[in-house]
This record gives sequence, C-alpha cells and structure tokens, in this order.
Amino acid sequence: MQSQDIAGKQPASRRDSGVSFSLPSPSTSYLFSSASTSGDAFSDSESSTSTSFSSSTSPSSSIASSPALNPTKSFSPIPDDFHLSDPKPSSSQITAYAASVIRAEAYALLALAARMAPASEPVLDDDAFSADFTTQSRQQHLTTNETRTNSAFLQAVTALAALPPHGKIIVSGVGKSGIAGRKIVGTLNSLGIQALFLHPLEALHGDLGVVCPCNPTHGCDAAILLSHSGATAELMRLLPILRPRVRTMIAVTRDPESVLARGCAHWLDAGTGAYTGGMKDGEKVTDEADSALPAPTSSVVTALAICDALALSLSKMRIGWSKDGKARRADFLRCHPGVVATVNPILNRTEHVGSFLRPKEIHVAREANVKGALSDAELRKVEDIAIKEVVQEQEAVGLKGVSDGEFRREYFHLDFLKHVGGVTVTKNKLVGEKAEAAPPQLTVTSRLEHIAPIQVEDFLYVKSCLTSPDSVVKVAIPSPTMVHFRGGRAAIDISTYKDMDAFFEDLAEVYRQEIAALAKAGCTFIQLDDTNLAYLCSEEMRQGAIERGEDVQALPRQYVALINAALRDKPANMTAAIHLCRGNFRSRSFSSGGYEPVLLKELDVDMYLLEYDDSRSGGFEPLRFLPKGHKVVTLGLVSTKTGVLENKADVIARIREAAKFAPLEQLSVGPQCGFASTVHGNELTKEQQWAKVKLCQEIVEEVWGKQ
Repeated sequence: MQSQDIAGKQPASRRDSGVSFSLPSPSTSYLFSSASTSGDAFSDSESSTSTSFSSSTSPSSSIASSPALNPTKSFSPIPDDFHLSDPKPSSSQITAYAASVIRAEAYALLALAARMAPASEPVLDDDAFSADFTTQSRQQHLTTNETRTNSAFLQAVTALAALPPHGKIIVSGVGKSGIAGRKIVGTLNSLGIQALFLHPLEALHGDLGVVCPCNPTHGCDAAILLSHSGATAELMRLLPILRPRVRTMIAVTRDPESVLARGCAHWLDAGTGAYTGGMKDGEKVTDEADSALPAPTSSVVTALAICDALALSLSKMRIGWSKDGKARRADFLRCHPGVVATVNPILNRTEHVGSFLRPKEIHVAREANVKGALSDAELRKVEDIAIKEVVQEQEAVGLKGVSDGEFRREYFHLDFLKHVGGVTVTKNKLVGEKAEAAPPQLTVTSRLEHIAPIQVEDFLYVKSCLTSPDSVVKVAIPSPTMVHFRGGRAAIDISTYKDMDAFFEDLAEVYRQEIAALAKAGCTFIQLDDTNLAYLCSEEMRQGAIERGEDVQALPRQYVALINAALRDKPANMTAAIHLCRGNFRSRSFSSGGYEPVLLKELDVDMYLLEYDDSRSGGFEPLRFLPKGHKVVTLGLVSTKTGVLENKADVIARIREAAKFAPLEQLSVGPQCGFASTVHGNELTKEQQWAKVKLCQEIVEEVWGKQ
C-alpha cells in the first residue's frame, strides 16, 4: 500500500551535461560489415544485434525471417519449467488478461475526461467512440462529487498562475504516488515552471528549508500532495506543518471529502470513477486495473494525467492562452539546451547541394589573380557580378533555397577551413593530373579558434541579390569532420592536442561561433557538406582509416557527436541540413556502399541530402531509420556527373520505391551532388545543368503537387 512505502525512490542522478567524444565501450560499438551494391550489413543503433539486408529484399520479408519477430511462427511463451501456477495459463489467457488491464486503465482515463470536459463537448473526437460518451450518457454516471472536477481544476490552475515569479511548486507523495510526483516535477521543470520534489519524511528532518521563507505571512510557493486514498499517514503529519509556509495547497486524490482534500485549499480529481459509458456488458471501471487486488495501477495513471493537464494548462496560461505554439515551443527549448530543434524548418521539395558551374569570367579572373595581375578586391568584384547572375538563375527555375554557387571557392571545404585559427593548408607535392585531383593538405598546427566570421559577408551579399519574397539564402559550409578524417591523428599537432577530446570540443566551438555569427546576420538555413560519414560506408575508405590508426567501429558515433556539438546552440529558427557526399571531382566519385553505417536517427539535423544516382549508393533500406516527424531526405536521384537527362518516369518510380521505407511526405528530390564541388566543375554544360534542375521541379509537381 502507498502509506506503507515510506522510503520512496531516490531520483536518478543526472548525467554530466557536457559533450563527451570518448569512444564507446566495445559493448556499445556500432557494428560494421562489408557494404556493397549487392547487399549491405548494418546494426541498428539501438541494438547490438547485427542484421543483414539484401538490396533486393524488402524490410518486411527480412524482419519476418527472424524467429523472434515472426508473428506467424507458432511458439509458446510459457517455458517447460514453468512452476508458478498449475495448470499453465494459455497464451490467449495471458494476453487477454493484459488487455483487460490496459482497457481498465484506458477507461479510467476516459472517465476522468468525461468528468472534466464541458457538458457540450464529446470526450473523444473520433465519431466511432463519441456516441458512447455523449452528454446524456455522461450525466447518468456523474455523481455530485464528480461534477466538481472541472470547477476544482479551474480553481487550482488559477491559484498556481497567481504565484509570484520566483514562487515554485513543491510536490510530495509516498510510494507510487511519490514516483508519480517526481515525474510531475520533471514535466513542470521542462515547461519552465520551477518545481521540486519533497519527500514527507525528509521534510520532517530538515528539508523544509526548501520552502521559500521570504513571505512568512502567506508564502510564495505552492504545494501539491498526492495520495490516492487521501489519508496517507506521512502526508497527514506534513499537512499542518506545510500549510502555513506556502501560499496554496492542492490535494491530488480520488476523494474530495478525504482528510487530505479537506486540509488543502484545492482538490484535483485523480479518481478512477465509475463511468461505464461505452463499456461491454458486465464491465465496470474498478478502482484499480485488477479488482482482486489494490496494486496501484489505474489510480497512478489518472494522477499523472490530471497533473499533466495541470502543468500544460499552467504553461499555456503563463505564455498567453491565445498565442500560437511558437512562443510555447521557444520556452520549452529554453529549458532543453541539449535539444537541437527547429521551429518551422525550411522544406524545399527541390533541394540542390549548392555549387554550380563557374562561368568563364570566374576562371579568367582567378587565373589572373594567381599570376598577380588581378587583386583580391578586383577578383571579388568579378565574383559579385557572377553570383548575382546565378542567384537570378536559381530564382528563375523556381529554387527556394538560393546559394552563391560557391563561386568564391576553389575547393568546397578548404576555402572555409583555411580561415580557422590553428589550421594550415599546404599544397600537395604531386604533379600533373594527380596533383589536380588531390586537394591541398590540411593540418592542425596550433589550438583551433574562431578568429572572425568566415561566411557572413558572403551571406549578406547573396541576400542583397534576392528578388523573390519566397527565396531564402542557404549557406553551405564544410562539415567539421573534414578537419579530422583525411589526416587523422597524424595531422593534428600532438603538443597542442594530447587529448583528442579537447581537439573535438575546440573544433565544435569554432563552428558554434561561426553559426552564431551567421544567425546574428539573419541566416536561417545552413548546410554541412560531409564526405566522411559516407566514406565510412566504403570498405576501401574504412581500410585506409584503419591504417591511419582510427577505430572505424566507433568513428561514426564520434563524428555524429562532433556534428551535434557544432549545431548545439543554433537558434530554433535556423534549419540545418547535411549533404552526405561520396566525393565529386570532375564527374568522379571516390566511394561506394549503402548508407547503413550513417546514424540517421542520431544526427541533429532537419534535412539529409543523400546520393542515390547509381548503384554505388546501395538501396533505400537505410531510410527506415529516418525518425518520424519533420526531418526530410532529399533523394539525389538526378546525377550531376553526366549531361544525360534522366527519364522522368524512372525517377518517379525510384521515389515510390524509397517511399516503402520512409513516408513520402518526408522525402524530396534533387541533384545528387553539386555541379562543381571544386572550381574545375563536372563534365556537363551549363544548359544541361539547368535542365536537370528543371526536371527535378517537374517531378516534384507530379509527385507532391505544385509547391
């Protein structure tokens, strides 16, 4: 019984809020196996069990092949050495009993809702159920006490809303009610409402000091006391001691006439009730889920429900009842700094990676700049003219996310990273075609730091070129993993960074400062260009990383932690995308393999731009890991590596195939990569480039409707 459990449960200790990049233990390492176009192996990020999919196998057939998950396989859940009862219960008896428990708790909640809802409104929105919960049938089952539910609730929430700004809510209870109380405290705190749990016995031995002492006349705090019976002995001792120290007290109990309810100023109905509307003949709402024993079940569920209703109603009253969800969500996110969440993320059905073929004027000006015949300022003027033209071209074909075409860059990553303090870029020592294909080398020679904003000036110029009110500037920057993967530990100065955790934290801080500078300038759309998570899908690339001394089992999670730390402080109105690239130089790629090793569940981004233009990318099976919600995947089904225009029907058929693994509303389509990730550009013409973008627009209208 609740009154007998006086020890209560100690709250779980909180983990350190700092970001750790330490490698996971072997028991939690992400499992890799050989990935190829014929079949990809994966390990679910929430399980240590390794499963294998063939690219031609549907998820349903693969899952059904597992004996533990096959719903058609005949097996008995009762072991042979079962001795707890005689005779053995059948499978149907066990599941039927479990269903009766759940049904009893569900009806207890419906009974509570029936007592709370205005008489003119149905309890359920679903027409199939509303008939059982009409005003007439409800009134037939409401007792005099039960009709007090909604008026008592209004009085309680109004009293809490009247607390001073520094006033807090103190919650107390014993046993299961105490556990429910701790959960309620968590809900209140997550909504920005200061609350704490006070165990009745600890209160009697010194913890009453948590009650605000500044107003001895009528207090600043409020107390919520939970007891199903309303007569828990420990709360009875606390009640007269706590009453003069707080402004108001609320009893959460089944009985408004109980000692606890009569000793408090307000009462919240936590009774399971006796409402029978919509129940089968012979069924009734019992005090607990199993009428044969008083184990706290339904009573705890209703206590949690009524207090959740109280917390959310109070939050809405404090923010402003008529305000939309943005203000409330912003307040919620303020209390969850570890959550990277985006309010109204930008969703462009046709999304491009960012780079476009450079015009001849750019190439001529760059060559003159290298020879010293053209100053940096003069080169920028040439770039400005070309960027203004490419902005207009993007708007003309209907693109909403508009970039500068990366016209100011030689390489998509180095022209950004060379401005990071502590990063040194040196030209490779290769000659001829190999020198051109291999980018300059990047090393970390001193502590990383953000010296000055890197992309802000470029962002502001693109913004000044926009002509459509629907356009938004997308700023593409290299992923922070680009500083680590290619050189690994050997490319990072050992005297500066003896501890790699410190290196990763400093690197994330550089990105946080750059993102903050962009946000201050008005940027609402950023994209991280990352080759390394996709490279880790390739057996050859993984082998190279192993030779550099990296743990390829742990590296994906380490990179996810790095990216999430970099995005940690981005504002809620900024959309974050990530392009998982397999390499792009003059129409050549550098890796293959399915996206299974990429942790789609764990990256704190709003949009994934994935390459699916040919068989090297593997199948769509990894899309089943896409979290349900606002996150989207842009399917890179239109190749930027060739000028041949794809067949529209073929692309649409592949979209339908992808929709077997992720909801169609969370998918979009676009070019597989940039048209010019380096200044050299891919092997197609400008006309072919824009024809491919227009094709994506036509496909969007046919599949998702006119945007």
